[in-house]
Amino acid sequence: MLHNKQEAVAEGLRHLLELIGSGQVKPVVHERLPLAEAAKAHELLEARAQLGKVVLVP
Repeated sequence: MLHNKQEAVAEGLRHLLELIGSGQVKPVVHERLPLAEAAKAHELLEARAQLGKVVLVP
């Protein structure tokens, strides 16, 4: 039994990572942007113009 919020969140995260690792859950990536375009990434997020994750890559 989960006794506190921190324990519940940790258990949920472990379960989610297991699902991602097994391929049962696949994150949706809206756009991958170079780190130099971080401002554009923020604009997308602030405008809520994305469907899925915005990923910054080195």
